[in-house]
Amino acid sequence: MDYLDLIDFYKKEKNTSKLLPMSKDFYKEAEELIRKSDNSVEKNNINNTFILLKEKRVQKILIYLAYDKQIGNEVASEEADMYLKIKTVMKKTNKQNSTKIKINIDIPEIITTTGAKLGPYNKDEIIEINANDDIMFIIENRIGEKIS
Repeated sequence: MDYLDLIDFYKKEKNTSKLLPMSKDFYKEAEELIRKSDNSVEKNNINNTFILLKEKRVQKILIYLAYDKQIGNEVASEEADMYLKIKTVMKKTNKQNSTKIKINIDIPEIITTTGAKLGPYNKDEIIEINANDDIMFIIENRIGEKIS
């Protein structure tokens, strides 16, 4: 990889909402490129481009996490580690804030008045839900009941 490759990759990354495929060692290669540069101006430019690229990719990873999307296998190992660590923290937080509901009837996937998708669920299934609107929808429509 050279400086032009890094710039080209950054431009492509900047112009799409998707997380572009990247080699597992991409960050190490970019850091090596910075270390090898003899020219201080070029070194600074490479470093700045690399920082912008990392910031853009972190933004996208956070968006993927917010929408519970998988990032795929073609990401740098540092990004995969970050994704898994944040996802683990989010799961712990969600479980702490969730309400257990026992489903009273078999239902197919439904869309609530807020546009959330729920189901499909089977009778007597125990589910955990975080959103208060969804909890109220299930209880008010006698689809399920809170359990402790």
